[in-house]
Amino acid sequence: MADDSPYAWPNMLATWCGLKIHNLAVPGAGNDHVAHSIILYLEKANLDPAETLVLPMWTGPARIDWITDRASSKFGSWYSFEYQYDEHNELTLGGHWWKTNRPTHLIQTLKEYSKYQSTSSFALKTWLAMQSAQNYLLANAYTFYFTSFFSLNELLLIDKAINFVEELERINLSMDMNHWLPLANEDYYGNWCNRMNMVDTDGYHPANNANLEWPQQVLVPCLKQLGIINE
Repeated sequence: MADDSPYAWPNMLATWCGLKIHNLAVPGAGNDHVAHSIILYLEKANLDPAETLVLPMWTGPARIDWITDRASSKFGSWYSFEYQYDEHNELTLGGHWWKTNRPTHLIQTLKEYSKYQSTSSFALKTWLAMQSAQNYLLANAYTFYFTSFFSLNELLLIDKAINFVEELERINLSMDMNHWLPLANEDYYGNWCNRMNMVDTDGYHPANNANLEWPQQVLVPCLKQLGIINE
């Protein structure tokens, strides 16, 4: 959700814990944007790593993001959300491109591109995004913890859930879980929303009350356990 949304879980966390928030999220964005936006923002923001906590939430591997030139981009977006990386470059995102039949140039291009993708290639692309962010954060001594919308054994890929860890093992890769929040599978945000019946009318996204309750019931206790925040 956007930085000014009263129902974004990072905003709730920041309010309760007295933190200053830098929310880079864009509805419908994918894992490339998660990595790119964090790295670029931290390169330019001149924040003190010792005073900064980074909490990326990864999404489904099938979401596709591109960096396009703001002046010449012909794609446009069928979402009403925008993100500019700088005065020349912007985010072009397709969100759930597989769920729409809108005859836009962007959607048709994404569907053509997807013909050359597989579960394996989507998993590899997401792993590379995670590694890029992790390597940058480690190299610059930031405190960070990863999480994802659904647990790693059931990440959403288009119209099915995949076991992301097993898919990586098929291509001889693995996950370093030392930098992930120690959550039980049922407490990952999307899993928790389903378990607590706090899903929006679209059957997927969290309801507004979930954005209030999940940080309080799951995230804050986890961060206290890690010693990141105090009572």
